[in-house]
Amino acid sequence: MRYVARVTSAVSPEVARAAPIAERPRYFSRQIAAFLGSVVPAGSRVLLAGCREPGIVESLRGVEGIALVAPGGGLPFDPSKAPGWSVEAADLKAYVPKAKFDYVILDDYLTYEDRLHEVLAHVGELLAPEGKAIVLAVNPSMLWGLRVARWLGLSTPSIERNILALEDLTNLAGISGFELIDSGFRFAVPWSQTLNAVVPRLPVLERFCFGQYMVVRPGQAQAHRTPMSCSVVVPCFNEEGNVRECIERIPNFGTWREIIVVDDGSSDRTAAIVREVMKGRDDIRLISYSPNRGKGYAVSEGWKAAKGDVLMMLDCDATTPPEELPIFHDAMERGAEFINGTRVVYPREKDSIPPLNRLGVTFFASLLSWIMARRISDPFCGTKVFLRKYWQHFEMTEFLWGDWDLFFTAARFRMKMVELPVHYKTRKAGESKMQPIRHGLKLLKASLRGLKVVR
Repeated sequence: MRYVARVTSAVSPEVARAAPIAERPRYFSRQIAAFLGSVVPAGSRVLLAGCREPGIVESLRGVEGIALVAPGGGLPFDPSKAPGWSVEAADLKAYVPKAKFDYVILDDYLTYEDRLHEVLAHVGELLAPEGKAIVLAVNPSMLWGLRVARWLGLSTPSIERNILALEDLTNLAGISGFELIDSGFRFAVPWSQTLNAVVPRLPVLERFCFGQYMVVRPGQAQAHRTPMSCSVVVPCFNEEGNVRECIERIPNFGTWREIIVVDDGSSDRTAAIVREVMKGRDDIRLISYSPNRGKGYAVSEGWKAAKGDVLMMLDCDATTPPEELPIFHDAMERGAEFINGTRVVYPREKDSIPPLNRLGVTFFASLLSWIMARRISDPFCGTKVFLRKYWQHFEMTEFLWGDWDLFFTAARFRMKMVELPVHYKTRKAGESKMQPIRHGLKLLKASLRGLKVVR
């Protein structure tokens, strides 16, 4: 009996048939379809999110499948060619199925999501106990190739996306409690099946593939967590235009949470405004001193006074939204020991990071990653988190910013270091304290110290 694809009441069949489907070039579709068809066994129950072309669904034969589409979206396949498949219109983050799945496939889905942690957390809830998630994405190292192809008038996947390297994908999966089973690169060239089989298995050349993937399954950390308290340290220097909003936007989370504002010798009304906000609140403390001694000294003083199990650093300018701090705390409760925020995954507001600063981010990210043998994509993000039990081991000698001392100590003691993407915003008031040339030279000197610290 022929199975006719169904659409939930949110989308009428007429609308679904009329809605255009954003297709990849045919050669991408064929290779992805062949890959998935060989990985997913017949008889599996499958959920597919992000699918944009018929070939993907039609390659998964002998399965019971559901393809999710956005409300108002079209059918991603021909029902007559895909028996056993149905369509539902829903947001993956809120999707509640009748039964759990053996496989959840995210086909270039995460690269367009602005709540990555919510998606991955919910995927874990959708999977059966022995289920697996397969994540497919475009290799960001090859975005230049897609831009050239688009300039030549060739069909390409959309370029406006999150910048998710394979290391970022596996890192996010680990934070979300998944166990990595397999990961790698695929789809080197459009015209040779042999090269597409060989190139992904060659060191260095594998990085020139257009696609990347990972296969994960829920680990023990998916269900286990250790409740913890938290201290948020907010260093301030002449931030009268930002400090009130920053403090008031920090949400409650953890078993309990305290806010420690450190006034680093401000000459404006920063300290006075903090005292105004403190009235009627017992969760805020103020440390104030003079003269100005640098951000590294400020956060060090704050952490010395902190009492929470988890210690956080949050820039007062709120360029990293304070509302995202619970995501960091959740990762700590799931087993992370040191978390660095990264601004280079999600699309950023225009001019939030000036061109010269972006160059510095790229340079120092590569340098620190080499020194520590750990991938760091953005050393300058103002949100860093670690367990207070390690605080006694941190040696804060670089008071200009302090970030380098945190990185090197965390790497030295082999803490479980992870990165979490943040939505970076443009500063609303005041000016950045970063002076790219002068401070860059000082940070270069501080970087070389890592060669002695990390052994």
